[in-house]
Amino acid sequence: YSSALYSDDHGRTIRRANRFLQGTGEACLVERLDGSVYFNARAYFNDHRRRTALSTDAGRTFGEEGTDPAILEINQGTCAGMIRYPPALLGGDDLVLFSNPDAKAGVRCHGVLRGSLDGGRTWAYAKELNSPSDWFDYSSLAVSHDGTILVMAKSTAAGRGAPGFAKACSMVVFRVSLEWLTEGEMSPSVTETGTR
Repeated sequence: YSSALYSDDHGRTIRRANRFLQGTGEACLVERLDGSVYFNARAYFNDHRRRTALSTDAGRTFGEEGTDPAILEINQGTCAGMIRYPPALLGGDDLVLFSNPDAKAGVRCHGVLRGSLDGGRTWAYAKELNSPSDWFDYSSLAVSHDGTILVMAKSTAAGRGAPGFAKACSMVVFRVSLEWLTEGEMSPSVTETGTR
């Protein structure tokens, strides 16, 4: 099962949410602008689907369990990256970013970055970070002060080529723009001194 830890007092006390999503692990969470918490997890089933859940009480309990029909994943899954793009850089708009190896084959390849405008319910944007034959493993996301999207993943040093695992393992950072991901539909609101 999965669970989540939360604190209402800046970490002085930590509580555990209910158990949910049997057969999952290595999850990522994001708080939506409406305050609900969206949970997206690696699943140890052979159906190429990630499992999702939702909390409407700030992470105390999770329900609305399901699968994400848009995101492909290898059998037994993998650890993905998810983050909310800073709303201050989007004039208050909501954009959730998600990265994983988008493949059915038994090898973790084909890094894809997705963007959701509705808190992970659907994915309006999806762009390849590398090709279907290029190694892309565990990933993590960040957004820099100027709005650049950073995707760190286990791969070859160049982010290209077949998996080498222990022999040729490197961490690579893909630096992409919001404009690239959204085909120019969105751009960050950044001034010389920061956000506006």
